[in-house]
Amino acid sequence: MERLKLLYSMGHVALLANQATALVAVAIFWRPIEHSLLLFWFFALGIINAAREFLLRSFHKHNGRPLPGISWQTAYMAGAILSGALWGLFALFLDFAWPLPYQVAMFLLLTGLTAGAIPSNAVVFPVYLGFAAPVITPLLILLLTRGDATNQAMAGMVIIYLILVIITGRSYARSISRSLALRMENRELLRSITSANDELSFQASHDPLTGLNNRREFEHRLEQALDNAQREHRQHVCIYMDLDQFKIVNDTCGHAAGDELLRELAVILEPKLRSSDILARLGGDEFGILLDGCSLNKGMEIAHTFQQTVEAFQFFWEGKRFQVNASIGVVCIDQESAGADTILSDADMACYAAKDLGRGRVHLYEKSDKELAQRRIEYHWVNQLRGALDEDRFLIYKQDIVPFNTSTKEERRAEILLRLQGEGNEIILPGQFLPAAERYGLMMAIDRWVIERSLRWLVESKETDLLLNVNLSGVSLGEETTLAAIRKMFIDYPVDPGVICFEVTETAAIANMSTASRFIEEMRGMGCSFALDDFGSGLSSFAYLKHLPVDFLKIDGDFVKDVLDDPVDRAVVEAVITLSRSLGISTIAEHVESAAIKEEMIKLGVDYGQGFALARPVPLD
Repeated sequence: MERLKLLYSMGHVALLANQATALVAVAIFWRPIEHSLLLFWFFALGIINAAREFLLRSFHKHNGRPLPGISWQTAYMAGAILSGALWGLFALFLDFAWPLPYQVAMFLLLTGLTAGAIPSNAVVFPVYLGFAAPVITPLLILLLTRGDATNQAMAGMVIIYLILVIITGRSYARSISRSLALRMENRELLRSITSANDELSFQASHDPLTGLNNRREFEHRLEQALDNAQREHRQHVCIYMDLDQFKIVNDTCGHAAGDELLRELAVILEPKLRSSDILARLGGDEFGILLDGCSLNKGMEIAHTFQQTVEAFQFFWEGKRFQVNASIGVVCIDQESAGADTILSDADMACYAAKDLGRGRVHLYEKSDKELAQRRIEYHWVNQLRGALDEDRFLIYKQDIVPFNTSTKEERRAEILLRLQGEGNEIILPGQFLPAAERYGLMMAIDRWVIERSLRWLVESKETDLLLNVNLSGVSLGEETTLAAIRKMFIDYPVDPGVICFEVTETAAIANMSTASRFIEEMRGMGCSFALDDFGSGLSSFAYLKHLPVDFLKIDGDFVKDVLDDPVDRAVVEAVITLSRSLGISTIAEHVESAAIKEEMIKLGVDYGQGFALARPVPLD
């Protein structure tokens, strides 16, 4: 179809050139050819060209769509054959008694016509043959039957010339075919890239479970609402909603039931909003609602509607019926409001206050809510973490990082993982306590504790061939004293710095770009190596990578775990691998949770893997 469109797009110029050439022929041969015959031939060709022009216009009018009883290629070819036949008829006017210049002019005219038709007609090669053969054949017959030995020699030359132009036309047709195929491939590639970009853009702003806006997008829109409130003195309302009794569903029926509950709630809550409002899943069982251009009274009314909707909702799973409720915090956004982070934090605190007042309530933010929330967080975590540092209740685990590359098969490498032994001797995972440690300034002390214990264990265990990956927080990365502290530890514990690889998250590295680059260069100068953790989780990952002199990229597990099913995740993983190879950086796939994922990572060319399918975390001791 593409070749046909190209053929028809070039038709207008070809027809104009054809008729103009006929006019030149009439002018040249006005004397030797009888005028009436010459004019009859000229107007006959004009009628055919006019019919072909009508065909071109019909094709463009219908955008090349097939019509009943019409084959566009056959119709075009018929026109080309008729046109070629009339030009072949013109050759019959040739009289070998003419002066030599007229005979030469006839030869040049007809042979030149066949060559000149290549660009416009050889796009579809049979069309070109349909035009060129009728043009040349009568001339050949004349030369072979009526001429002398010289003319017959000329016929041989014409045959050779015809073969050459046919070969040229065929080559041109093939080149057009390759060009169109490449254009189609490029178009398909562009469509795939655009689709992948759209998917990535959607994933960057939406929650994959519910399809609602995610926390990142909600915070972005919250900033826009705050800016609008301050510039135009408009009022908006921010609502923070946390489900009550959601844990019962998860504990009773599992996470699949909890996920389905959240999906169903999202479906029934969205219609309660106005078109200008935003509903987002902030994480877990927490939702955010931004009411645009809304008074506080109206916002409270909508918040109560949400609470009543959740309260009336009944969830069924495998024959069991569950009823949840919602605690809701409300904050007014106006020109007096502080930053977006503060607004969301205040709404969160108002939600906590609603829970303290008996759950299933709507509570408007008050200043006393902040003190209540702060006391609760501090009481639960800060004392626990400080006590853990003082009482040595932190535990160190290690998880093997398995080499996939044959050149590193003998290498032993593991990541150091942190656990907290609770006051009831339960083992607490870092996801529960690290956010509080970061918020209240305890991360640097925890980082140094982990590094010191790791180096001490290497000395005491005499594990000289084990390479350790140790995590370093963004706070430590940006602190000037960290470098001196680590240097002192290497003096206190004579360990080869080459066995230590510090892992920093992509977010932390980008947030402290200049400091991170300087820190990494200094430590690499000592012999340590560096890995960029959770790579790919940020939209600017690739742009910043060239500024960070790291040795390893740990591909974000969110992409790895779905690489077999999600073409977008696979495309991201392949892009990271390609980029890493070009920069001479080794890759580590996180969350390798099955043998199938492991095989896929090896097939894609990942250098190392880490996950439960390869090795589970075990205590360092």
